[in-house]
Amino acid sequence: MTQGEHGVGEHFFFHINAEWWHKMGTHPRVVGAMPSGSRCVYTNSDGKGTEGIGAMLQYQIFCMAYASLNKCNYHFGGFKNLQHYQYFNDSQEEFGKSFDRLFNLPGLSVCNSNKEHLDPSLLLRFGQENLEEIWNSNITTALNQLLFLEKSHHYFDQDYINVAVHIRVRTSLDNCNAPQREYFKHNDDAYYNNVINNIAGIDFEKPVKFHIYSQGQDTDFDLPEGCELHINEHPAISLYHMIKSDILVMGNSSFSWVSHLYGNCASVVKSSFYHTTYDATSVECAPDGSFDTDRIKELVQRRNRCIK
Repeated sequence: MTQGEHGVGEHFFFHINAEWWHKMGTHPRVVGAMPSGSRCVYTNSDGKGTEGIGAMLQYQIFCMAYASLNKCNYHFGGFKNLQHYQYFNDSQEEFGKSFDRLFNLPGLSVCNSNKEHLDPSLLLRFGQENLEEIWNSNITTALNQLLFLEKSHHYFDQDYINVAVHIRVRTSLDNCNAPQREYFKHNDDAYYNNVINNIAGIDFEKPVKFHIYSQGQDTDFDLPEGCELHINEHPAISLYHMIKSDILVMGNSSFSWVSHLYGNCASVVKSSFYHTTYDATSVECAPDGSFDTDRIKELVQRRNRCIK
């Protein structure tokens, strides 16, 4: 099976085993006294009509990490019943499959019937408590090698520093009213303008291009001239580019967090963000949009040296 070819259908299963991790160049390490061998773990991939791709993908990332670090097998049943398909010309089934194709999780075989379900809330705790272990294990390198998006949808110009700015807005389908969400309001323009202007002022080796990812109308945002708006873009295309960006300005959203967890980009993280982020790729941003610009420049330079 080549990258981008799934055989998605009625029996859609993905499986990771020790042979796959060895092939991808990772080095699983045991966390505590965990069983190995034929043990097979899985977690929820059904959004049940209320969860979006960010929430469901974070569970899979940490389930895969758990499997790798504990030397056991991983089973994935395909994304289904995701929220937010209503904004696009996809059926709910096709919407889920668009992310199966994007993340292209490894399909080697099917676990036997003795699959062990891992609770998503426990996986989130495991992931955040072991985030540096995950970073050092090269799991993110393996995941990045699997990403697939048809070239006709690629639009980053490699002659620029590509900055992805995720602005989380409230929509009619949102069911989370937690204050830490910090949905975009019009008086938030100053924050994003300051972040954008601070990045634009960094003396990079290449010019900077800003890409704005959000929903609504173009006129909802009062941002500096020259920003490229990707408003209401299909989230599979947006996620690919957010993951591949040089700099990711994160919103308080799982959609931003999973992009960060892939580990490609230098990330500007709000001080109010509610999840753990990689120390090696993150810079905390104050409420006024100020952050350590020297640190961001250093992270971008290190990133670009690594991918050349």
